[in-house]
Amino acid sequence: MRELEQRVLAGLEDRLMAPEAAAAALRAYAEATNRLNRERRANANAWKLMKVEKQIRGVIEAIKAGMVHASMKAEMDRLEARKAELVDLLATTQQDSPDLLSSISAVYAKKVAQLTEALRRCGP
Repeated sequence: MRELEQRVLAGLEDRLMAPEAAAAALRAYAEATNRLNRERRANANAWKLMKVEKQIRGVIEAIKAGMVHASMKAEMDRLEARKAELVDLLATTQQDSPDLLSSISAVYAKKVAQLTEALRRCGP
């Protein structure tokens, strides 16, 4: 039984935390997550929605001022449809994940070391 425990612990240290592999994988994961977050933040859909809402308010103000034309109804219909599309798009957009630090591999290494040490202490 002791030999099995030693093999498991060695596997944890050697394979689960091969420093170069873990660092490369975690660095790539952090870069990809952070890139996706930046893209979501830069997403212009929220700005497009604000622009459409401003245009709708402009048409409403024109109607209040007495400007009534047949083309205004078609424009309002188009703007309201676009607004609904943008609202739906924004509602289904995935929220940001927290940005990850490039030092996450060091955190991972520390956690694996703590796990390995805890397992060693629990042994006979």
